[in-house]
Amino acid sequence: MSRRAIEKLRQDREVTVQDEVSDSDDEDVAVLTTTKPSGFASMMNDSSSSSGEDSAEDDSSVKSDGKEVIKDAACLRKEEEKIVQADDNLDALLEEFKEQDEALPEQAQTEANPETQFFDIITSTLDIRDLDFDFVMRTSMLGSTSATASARSKRRGRQSFVFGPPKDGWPRPPRYIGGGIGMSTYDVDPRSLPWPYSDMKEGDERCPENSKCFIFQFSDSYQRDRADYDQVKASGDANMLALFCVHHPFMVAALLQLSSVLYQTNQSQEGRSLLQRALWVFECAFLNSFANKSFGFMDYDQPENRSFFETLFRMVRISHVAGLPRSAIAFSKLLLSLDPLRDPMNILLILDYFVLLANTDDDNEWMVEFVESKMVSIYLKDTDQSKEYQAGLDSLPNVSYSYALALYRIYQKHPSPENEEKAK
Repeated sequence: MSRRAIEKLRQDREVTVQDEVSDSDDEDVAVLTTTKPSGFASMMNDSSSSSGEDSAEDDSSVKSDGKEVIKDAACLRKEEEKIVQADDNLDALLEEFKEQDEALPEQAQTEANPETQFFDIITSTLDIRDLDFDFVMRTSMLGSTSATASARSKRRGRQSFVFGPPKDGWPRPPRYIGGGIGMSTYDVDPRSLPWPYSDMKEGDERCPENSKCFIFQFSDSYQRDRADYDQVKASGDANMLALFCVHHPFMVAALLQLSSVLYQTNQSQEGRSLLQRALWVFECAFLNSFANKSFGFMDYDQPENRSFFETLFRMVRISHVAGLPRSAIAFSKLLLSLDPLRDPMNILLILDYFVLLANTDDDNEWMVEFVESKMVSIYLKDTDQSKEYQAGLDSLPNVSYSYALALYRIYQKHPSPENEEKAK
């Protein structure tokens, strides 16, 4: 019951009580008038005894009415006490909500600024929307830059997908317990770190924690389907492969193989759709701690992770062929952030080219900051001669040239003595 309804009920009850009290007062006056006759009238009236009995009955009725009025007043006081108590509880509840609202901005700020990692420089300027191939293609056709496209997307609403929303007709892949793909960390599924991370001392910021090391998991049903796919692949029959993908739409290895066949037969749109479906399968398996801007470490040597690396690398290639450097940069940064020191897909040989091709202020500044930070080094291990090599990014000729050209472009757009000194 609302507060207004309670107030209205209380007013109606007060009016009713006042009416009853006025009626009882009128009855009291009438009783007093009839119970106090004059002496001459009492001597001349033969029915004095009967009128005395009537007056006694009237007195008892007045007393009973008075008791009812007292009861009604007591009930009214109880209701008023309940209203006061409800108001106190309402004020306390509002105060609690106010405290929670004041605490929300601090909590949102804490969630928006998670714990930084050593290699966050790689994804510092990464826009998650650039991992959506269709989104980048639409905005590029409209002549939008990365900044304007991001602002427009923020006005429309927050995107809740990493690689873009699924297309119509794509059901959600089964989870790990349902016969699909899952994801785990080294805390739950302990694995040994590869070189050079395994040789780093404890406390080295470059060495990832077990909670930041991720690995995909294949269920028993998925592994049986994978064995069936190996037989189809060995047959070399493209029609049988297509039929297998129809019956197993979430087998990533089969999707990648059929995508290659479609690209070779000039069916690029269908081939790209299969790659995007493979990304959708992986995204449904992501943990919440992995599906953020920083991502985490992933070992390419683990067989369960290789398909993910291959899918991302193919997205880099088709983004470049489609003339979308923004998308190519985004996928390249994601690949490099998974294993920055070993770089199993050799992204460092092409990332700088995409940055120069985009030719934006943000990309040029990121290239300069990325090289000058010296956080990413090149590690190489010669298994034949048992030798280990380490070098900085400036040891790569392509990175050195791109770094110099980025400095020159920054100086041209923002001439200053400091930028001039760096560009020389």
